[in-house]
Amino acid sequence: MNGHRDEVKGYIADTLGLSLEDLGKELTSGKTVAEIANSKGIPTDQMIGTVTEKVNEIVDMELGEGNLTQEQAERIKSNVVETASGRIQNGRGSGRRGQCGCGGGGRK
Repeated sequence: MNGHRDEVKGYIADTLGLSLEDLGKELTSGKTVAEIANSKGIPTDQMIGTVTEKVNEIVDMELGEGNLTQEQAERIKSNVVETASGRIQNGRGSGRRGQCGCGGGGRK
């Protein structure tokens, strides 16, 4: 799943109407994805849902291609909302690094 981190970051940037470079600058300045989204009128819960859907789509693709076992896919999916929520709201996930691929460029 770590290989898809940039794909998810790109999806987040597109959702926010930003380039990857501009998203990176915003995150480096200390803002969280939630703060950026809220400043653009996008509710935090909507961002979490959007990222969760994207990660689940990637997990399904990886499962279908034989790159994940059913057990691995289920484990990732069972943690994705919590992980995405943590990374979007705090810049950090509560799950294992790379599990949702949202990046961790927010607050430290």
